[in-house]
Amino acid sequence: MASIVAYAAFSALAFGVRLYFRWKARNARVAIKNESWHDAALAWSAFAAMLILPIVGFVTPFLRVGEFASPPSAFWAGAALLGLVICLFWQAHADLGLNWSINIQLREGHSLVTGGIYSRLRHPMYAALLLSAIALVPVLHNWIVSLIMLLVAALFVTVRASEEERFLSRAFGDAFREYAARTGRIIPRFRSRAAAPRWPHIPGKYVVVDPQAPVAVTTLGSVALPRALANASPRGLCIVGKVETENIGIEKIVQNVVANPAIRFLVCAGEEPPRHRSGATLLALFENGVDSAGRIVGSPGRRPILRNTTDAQVAAFRSQVEPVDMIGCVDVAAIATTVRTLAARAPSVRPPARGLPRVEPAATPLLVASAPPPDRIKLDQAGYFVIHAGCDQIIVEHYDYQERLLRSIEGCDARTICWTLIANDWVTKLDHAAYLGKELARAEYSLKAGLEFVQDGA
Repeated sequence: MASIVAYAAFSALAFGVRLYFRWKARNARVAIKNESWHDAALAWSAFAAMLILPIVGFVTPFLRVGEFASPPSAFWAGAALLGLVICLFWQAHADLGLNWSINIQLREGHSLVTGGIYSRLRHPMYAALLLSAIALVPVLHNWIVSLIMLLVAALFVTVRASEEERFLSRAFGDAFREYAARTGRIIPRFRSRAAAPRWPHIPGKYVVVDPQAPVAVTTLGSVALPRALANASPRGLCIVGKVETENIGIEKIVQNVVANPAIRFLVCAGEEPPRHRSGATLLALFENGVDSAGRIVGSPGRRPILRNTTDAQVAAFRSQVEPVDMIGCVDVAAIATTVRTLAARAPSVRPPARGLPRVEPAATPLLVASAPPPDRIKLDQAGYFVIHAGCDQIIVEHYDYQERLLRSIEGCDARTICWTLIANDWVTKLDHAAYLGKELARAEYSLKAGLEFVQDGA
């Protein structure tokens, strides 16, 4: 009888927590949903293992073969742990607030929660599930039920947590990856690991294969070649990417390479972009350097001027790296062979040449984007817009603030519609134009992906 009472109390409290927070989030609309059959199967298996199976064990003789004697001390220890599980379960829901949902999905206005209990572990609900499965072993005193519960909890901690983290990584990018690096999955981390310096620190279209490898490859104007070479993943390949301009593109190569002393070779392969001649410009940079105005001496490019790169960075680049001329080659196998050959003779990482200062990433300002709450944004006196997406068309209705329909605009893509609104002075505020651009882009994506579009009311 004590087992039934303890289990019934725990189940009622756990379901009460779920129902309460589900009711609180009843009006929060879903923006992105990750649907998969195995995720649904896991959810139903948890329901069956944690609710249906124990009831079957209580009211039928089918599972009695798994029963064992549980000492009173073990029973009460398990019951006390269930009480702690309820506290953890409540706190995890409370810290998530309106971001919580039973499925893997993002709600409109979803934020990455990193405070409260989530400052120490990323999946407190899955930790609560695992702890409850452990605590119910002496409470239910049935090995069959307990083993199935532990198996389901283990699947949540491994399979579902991993899928959820991949989903959040796609949604929040570096913010989630940095958060994951300083927190535990289901075991709290009280001492944060020192954050490793981010590399490459200059954004661009490249693929990092092995940050410790000695060979970098630029494919110049061949935009499909980087991914093909990265997929081949020859031993020794550090980073591969295109560079189509003879100024900013080369500056990004210089700054990223000098930030990683492991890189000792730069292979210039792929088709040379006409007029820009970025490959020939890179070779001229190695050969001749830059003049006092930052112009690459001997470059055949149109504007080979490095305005965002210091003399120390250029000098370190020329000293650190050996260029390899494969301009015109688009053969993945040939480039991969060259990469392996260069890696085999790469010297160990050495300090910069004597007399050169230590080269740090460029100290350009980095601002964190922010915006006022929606209720503090001033209304555009030209009116507001209601966006509909369906039947291969985007329809935008323009209203004044007496709810009168002024006009309707129809189009197939966000750029054309946004341009039409701005060109006709139907949008007079920059923040309104930014909002419309975002919503129209979402509407266009929804059309192409076959998803339902719901306009953000902010």
